[in-house]
Amino acid sequence: MHEFSAKPFTVTQSDDYRQWEETRWRIVNTETGEVVDDAQGYGYKTAPKAYAAFGYKQKPKRKKPLKLAKTVQAWANKHSDFSEDLSDLIFQALKAGNSGQTIGQLIMDAYTKYVATLPAAEQPKFSAADFRRHWTT
Repeated sequence: MHEFSAKPFTVTQSDDYRQWEETRWRIVNTETGEVVDDAQGYGYKTAPKAYAAFGYKQKPKRKKPLKLAKTVQAWANKHSDFSEDLSDLIFQALKAGNSGQTIGQLIMDAYTKYVATLPAAEQPKFSAADFRRHWTT
């Protein structure tokens, strides 16, 4: 595993009237000495900001929610009878003046009960919370 550390360097800047030096920070691979992040050549003003930016850039990209939303919608389209019943249940709950939290719980309960009636091969791989979050009528 590679080790990285923030190293200071001096930047000389000038304008028409004066010239000054400023200490900036960049992330360096300690094994090879290679600069791996230097804010596109400008450097970071502090070492903690250099570490924070480098850590943020190292986080993997998350594409799962979009894929999960498509999976939930495909499952709901396949089980349109359940989706229609659920839409009616939500409509009745709204007419009765139930809160959003109560309706969310109704959706999760209805989903759980419906999934329990399905054969194991047809049961979805996502949770009731995922269904509530990504299902649209």
